[in-house]
Amino acid sequence: MPNLKNIILNKISGIKTIYPDSVAFEKYIHIERGEAANPLVAFIPETSDELQKIILSLNEIKLGAVIFAGNTGLVSAQRAEN
Repeated sequence: MPNLKNIILNKISGIKTIYPDSVAFEKYIHIERGEAANPLVAFIPETSDELQKIILSLNEIKLGAVIFAGNTGLVSAQRAEN
């Protein structure tokens, strides 16, 4: 089965990578944190219903990579390495 995250990233332009300690990250999304303060879900509701369904189906985001979408386009935010 194709990797849905890669399909989304390949279809949408303007992708940026930002980190949880960034001002922009906190400005645009709400983070739900899990064990060890790793981001579990980051989601902006200003998104088409179709894209919301795809994002919600990306169970792999639980492992550290966070995908969210909104009026700034699709963003892949990954946990900063120490």
